[in-house]
Amino acid sequence: MPHELDGLAGHISVLFPWGSLLRAVALPDPCVLAGIRRLARPGATLEAVFSYDGDRESAEVARLGLPPVSTSRLAAAYAESGFGLTALDTLSAADLKAIPSTWAHRLAHGRPRPVWRLSATAR
Repeated sequence: MPHELDGLAGHISVLFPWGSLLRAVALPDPCVLAGIRRLARPGATLEAVFSYDGDRESAEVARLGLPPVSTSRLAAAYAESGFGLTALDTLSAADLKAIPSTWAHRLAHGRPRPVWRLSATAR
C-alpha cells in the first residue's frame, strides 16, 4: 500500500479472506498485520471474519500452516503488530445472516462450519 494511506483508516474490515490473507489474519503473520496496522490511525478498529475447517479443507489448512484458533496466540501476535485484541467470537448462522456478504449468507445456509469474528483496536 502506498505510504500516503498511512494512518487514514478509522475502521478496517477483512471479510472471509482466503489464501495468504487468511494465513496472515488467522496464523497470524506479524509482518502483514503490521502493514494493515500502518493504514490505521490510533484507536481505529479492525474486524476480521474468517473461517477454515481442518476436517473439510485439510490440504489447504496444511498448505497454509493454519493451527487451531487460539485467543492467546492471536492476542500475542496482534499485540506484536500494534493491535489490542478486544474479542474473538464464534459466529452462529444468525450472526452470518447479518453480515452483508453473499458468502456469509451461503455459509449461514450451508453445512455448519466454524466461523470467527476477531475484533481489535489499533494502539
